Amino acid sequence: MSCASNTSHAYKASADEVESKDGLRSLFNGKDLSGWYTYLRPPEPTSEVDGLKDRKYVKHIGLNEDPLNIFTVVQEDGSPAIRISGEVPGVLITKEEYENLNSMIN
Repeated sequence: MSCASNTSHAYKASADEVESKDGLRSLFNGKDLSGWYTYLRPPEPTSEVDGLKDRKYVKHIGLNEDPLNIFTVVQEDGSPAIRISGEVPGVLITKEEYENLNSMIN
């Protein structure tokens, strides 16, 4: 499963979503982004990336590199959530492959 974004979003996981009695399992552990890959395209000229003096970004930031903290785990309304800032176009991809996936994103 992948999630692409260029706007700010958050996916919340409640405590009972991590392990479910009905055989379903959450892809988000509620703690960190283990189990996921991130990939970021070149930053916008308005973004400031440490170590880059020229704002003519031509290269993708790449796989599992996130110097701007585009993907973070935060608390939202008392529950853990994946926050995607949208400052840089990117994707969040599960490390495992799935078939017949039923997904629910809050």
